[in-house]
Amino acid sequence: MDFTGQVFGYKNLRVIDGSIVPGNLGVNPSLTITALSEFAMSQIPVFSEEKASQIKRIQFSQPLAGQVSELDGTGDLAIALTQV
Repeated sequence: MDFTGQVFGYKNLRVIDGSIVPGNLGVNPSLTITALSEFAMSQIPVFSEEKASQIKRIQFSQPLAGQVSELDGTGDLAIALTQV
């Protein structure tokens, strides 16, 4: 990965956690990890409304009719499980 946490060979995958520290710091690494994470995030370009408007949106199918579970709408799963 590079200095911004961008993983080589994977588009838009960043690793920003303790694994980016190459060795044992000998102290609590939380502030070091925070500083490295903040730096890496500062290198990501700011969201652009103009570029976002050029992306073709994905159209999903219509919602399916009917229930998604066997519950009757009361939400009492414990009772529904005892009736099985």
